[in-house]
Amino acid sequence: MNLRRQIAIVRAWLPLLVASVVLATGAAYAVSSQLPKAYEAKAMLIVGQLLSAVNPDYNQILVSQRLSTTYAAVATTRPTLDSVIQRLGLSVSPGQLAQQIRVDAPTDSTLLTITAQDADPSLAAAIANALAEQLIAASPAIQGRQTDLQASIDADLQATRDQIKATQATVETLVGLTNRTAEQDAQLEALDGRLATLRSTVAALLSFSSGNASNLLTVIEPAVAPTTPVSPRLLLNTL
Repeated sequence: MNLRRQIAIVRAWLPLLVASVVLATGAAYAVSSQLPKAYEAKAMLIVGQLLSAVNPDYNQILVSQRLSTTYAAVATTRPTLDSVIQRLGLSVSPGQLAQQIRVDAPTDSTLLTITAQDADPSLAAAIANALAEQLIAASPAIQGRQTDLQASIDADLQATRDQIKATQATVETLVGLTNRTAEQDAQLEALDGRLATLRSTVAALLSFSSGNASNLLTVIEPAVAPTTPVSPRLLLNTL
């Protein structure tokens, strides 16, 4: 008797339950359809020269990982956002722009992902790319004086290596002599000392050159205008 009664109650209320579901579904669909669309674009950067390094240095990888979190924090600072606003001619405040941006820097990775949202898909991509370029401009490794310094280091390295090659050739010539004079022995000893000094110079220059490598920012995937919005989620909201 109780089961029949419960079934009767369900049958009595069934039209109202169905109507409620239909009404709620229709309302969710209608409201979601009227919500403004938001598009999301992503730009990806790498900190350091891990991809181009033949033998990556573990210490540089750790430094690059730590720097990626620093760059993520710099990305949402007022000066950086102001530069993006001025560059793109946006009519928003830095605080408003910050709400459209998300910067992710996993602690176990040297990758940096910039995500920008906007009602205009092209503008979302432009914001992400402009922010990436501002971070690169803030990177000491690519500033003008650092670029000139790296060029100078490369020139010194090449010159030192040329000197090592010439000195080594003279040493091999002297070593090949069967009857060397006392003067030639003294010259050979001096050349051995010069080789040691030149090789030490090369090691120092390489060390100084690689010190800037972990601080280098490179875009590996620029943002492109998305074709579908990330919100509102019409199907999900309706369900």
